[in-house]
Amino acid sequence: MILPEGLFAIYDQDYVQNLAPIEVIEAFLDAEAVPFIVRHKSQPKEKYRDIIAEINDLKREMDFDFIVHSDVELAKNTEALGVHLTARSESVASARKKLGDNSIIGYSAHSIEEALDVKRQGADYIFLGAIFETPKAHNDHPILGLKTLKEACRKIEIPIYAIGGINASNLIQIKEAGAAGFSALRAVYENGEVEHNISKLGFLWADFV
Repeated sequence: MILPEGLFAIYDQDYVQNLAPIEVIEAFLDAEAVPFIVRHKSQPKEKYRDIIAEINDLKREMDFDFIVHSDVELAKNTEALGVHLTARSESVASARKKLGDNSIIGYSAHSIEEALDVKRQGADYIFLGAIFETPKAHNDHPILGLKTLKEACRKIEIPIYAIGGINASNLIQIKEAGAAGFSALRAVYENGEVEHNISKLGFLWADFV
């Protein structure tokens, strides 16, 4: 199983703005930000399926790996590595039965208890957050903070990726807490300079030992 070291990138149309899918994916590949998750929360399911189909076609041309967000059937019926689930998706245990042991299954958890539960169900990695305050309000996503992140990394044997309000100014704190990596959206898509932003974050992550 190949999971990212440092940045776990997310392709999200809400942040991509005017960039074409191939432009974003080329930036991901040039910055070695693979595999990446394809997420499309705010659009109808049909639109999301169209984007997955386009990215699946690009995969055949460009040879990269991606993970489908939420939709187990889409993950099963494409060349995706697996699926990334949330509390609104079907369970990790159910997805594992459908996709088998060779697929990657991730999960977005918002407490240590939730993370431990999905680890027991067979999750391969966990996004844990929100670690810091974010500009977008999430009433159902508590701010966990670095102390909780550190505790989760100590208790849970599978890779933990921190998410929520992460940028160049607090990246080192994430690594110090023991996280396998992190995910960020605003810090990646800022000013449309995807490759530059990823390279900057990657340099900061790798430079801190």
